[in-house]
Parts: sequence; structure tokens; C-alpha cells
Amino acid sequence: MKTDLHMHTTYCDGNNTPEEMIESAIRRGLDVAGISGHSYMKEDDSYCMSLEGTEQYIAEVSELKKKYEDRITVLLGIERDYLSDIDNSRFEYVIGSVHCVWKDGICIPVDWNADVLKQFADRFCDGDMMTVAEMYYENVGGIVERSDCDIIGHFDLITKFIEQEAYPDTNDPRYIAAWKRAVDRIFEAWDRRERGKRANDFCLHEFLGLSDVPIFEINTGAISRGYRTTPYPMPDQVEYIRTKGGVFITNSDSHKA
Repeated sequence: MKTDLHMHTTYCDGNNTPEEMIESAIRRGLDVAGISGHSYMKEDDSYCMSLEGTEQYIAEVSELKKKYEDRITVLLGIERDYLSDIDNSRFEYVIGSVHCVWKDGICIPVDWNADVLKQFADRFCDGDMMTVAEMYYENVGGIVERSDCDIIGHFDLITKFIEQEAYPDTNDPRYIAAWKRAVDRIFEAWDRRERGKRANDFCLHEFLGLSDVPIFEINTGAISRGYRTTPYPMPDQVEYIRTKGGVFITNSDSHKA
């Protein structure tokens, strides 16, 4: 089964409509196309769906599910940010992601550009990028508790600019300890979670034939947009997640058809 469960459209920061994304998925031989718009977030709505847009998004993708059901399976998903507060029961699956760090009422995206991260580190962390990385992974570690997600999105998004910049130093013991704590917390939260209701009583794990363990994505979005030559997460993180019992699916994080 060829799947891609991470796609964005013009409802948020994507370049194409849901139907254009679905038609492109069909041309590329996919069996499953999951549309996963950025959830509304009042702290930063620059790249997210609006509340009104979310209603339209749900209605349109639901119609497209029926329209294309004889050609491809379309799933109604959402990429829910750590800071977002939405009703998961309206979607068939949830990607839990961290896009920002938060300090003294300031919300800074970790994937906007390298200069923004540097400025944030200088202003709030005495120029220490490792402190920013620790703040980021503190949120990542809480993503299951915050979002009740089915998939953990781009686990090490803070490394988006790693091939252009020398930070964060992924070999630094503080960095390694931070991401390992995050992985451990994700598994601990997963074991004690009570999964909330999903639209159409859909269960992603059953659909994919997976046992009830954390699903992490191998995310190729930074590759397609020219920032990196390797996907998220980094190989040592993949291996650690595997030792904990986690599984992986490949997602494009596409913003264009």
C-alpha cells in the first residue's frame, strides 16, 4: 500500500487545492492520499487554517473522499501543532507536530529561517542555541499528551537548516540528551493514553495493519524544498526510536502538487 499522509493545500500554506493534490497522488500511483492541513493556532495563524477555513476544509475533503473513492482512498487528517486546541474527533487521523518555541509571550517558528532562530537565542537564551534546542525537544516530548496524535511529525524539525548552518550541534551531549528525553516521554505518554474518538470511527493503526505503538514519519519535505539532502529524523534518532518499539511511515509533507 503506497501512502502519503502529510499534504498541505491552499487552506493553509500549500500551493494547490485538495483536489489538485489528490489528482497528483493518483498520477503518481498512490493508494492513499491523506490531506493534513495545519490546525488553527491563535498564537500564530500566518501559516495555519482559519476557523472558518477549517469548516470549509472538512466539507471539501469529505466530498472529495466520495468523488474519488473508486480511484484512491482519501483520508481527512490534520497536522495539529503543540500550541493548537482543536477537536480531534472531526478528523480521521492527527499528526502531532512542534513548529515553534515559546518564551515570554513570544512565539518563534523553528523552521522559518536560520536568522530568526539566532535572534531568538540571542534575546532569550544568552545566545545559546542548545538552550533553544532543549526548549524545542521539551515540547516534542509532550506532543502525545497535548495532541493525542496518531503520528509524530518531523521529529527533529529544528535541524531544518543544519546543512547551511553549524547549529544545532547534533553531537553535543546536551542535544542528544534532549532528544532522547523527548522520545522516552513520547513512549511513556503513549502507554498511558486513552485514545480519543476519530471521524468515521477510523483507526489509523488498524488501517495500516500496525500494532498500537507510536508512529513516526520519515519526512522528506525539507529535501523537496531544497533545504536538506536527508529526511527527518536523523539516523541515530531513527535507530533509538526503533529500539523503543516505534515504527515509521514515509510522508512527503508536500506543499505543491
